[in-house]
Amino acid sequence: MAAVEGMAAKLDGWKARDMIAFSPHDARPYVVVDDGVFHWAVRERGLLREHRTTESLEALLHWVAIDTAWDAACEWELQMRQHFPHQHLSIGRLAKQLEVLDRLNPQWAAEFRAGIAEKQPEVRLDDVDAYPLNSLAEQTVWVEQGRG
Repeated sequence: MAAVEGMAAKLDGWKARDMIAFSPHDARPYVVVDDGVFHWAVRERGLLREHRTTESLEALLHWVAIDTAWDAACEWELQMRQHFPHQHLSIGRLAKQLEVLDRLNPQWAAEFRAGIAEKQPEVRLDDVDAYPLNSLAEQTVWVEQGRG
């Protein structure tokens, strides 16, 4: 799908196949198009865990972006665990999700950011916005200060 390839081009090293499949894959989202309706589904261990439908390509791309941002943030967190094995990195994970969404569509990033305040009121948005994703030295300072 050209639209997903366009999104992947905005993310360093990502390919469309990293973001979505077009046939069933275990524990990965996939899309089936049937009579003009997009079916987003996730199967795990052979069981359907999630299924949504839309006729809107924009809605489908939003779902792909949200899932991709989560995957990228989890991968980032896994890499950071090598450096900070005993720290909670939820602020950084949220910052990474925002970074990815902003590269894909700034409006989606703004919506996600607004949702943080609603879903996680204990999280300070200023900390999410200021989190140093690209500098290990700066991240070390944040984690040592308990802001991670």
